[in-house]
Amino acid sequence: MKTKIKPFIGKWSIVEMEAWDQEYVNMEVPGHFTFIKDGTGEFQFGLVQGEMDCRVETVDRRKRIEFSWE
Repeated sequence: MKTKIKPFIGKWSIVEMEAWDQEYVNMEVPGHFTFIKDGTGEFQFGLVQGEMDCRVETVDRRKRIEFSWE
């Protein structure tokens, strides 16, 4: 069941990543994910940036964002 992205809209800071330390995450700009109400978004951390196609899914009665990216 798909739900609306509204609760997730905005810029979210990356505060921890399993594969990289925070110094790398914030290398160029503060690492972040940005979700837009039309179901798109963008992210940047370290030397990686991209655009996303986002969707909210409900799994075990909890909402989460899933996305594909370029």
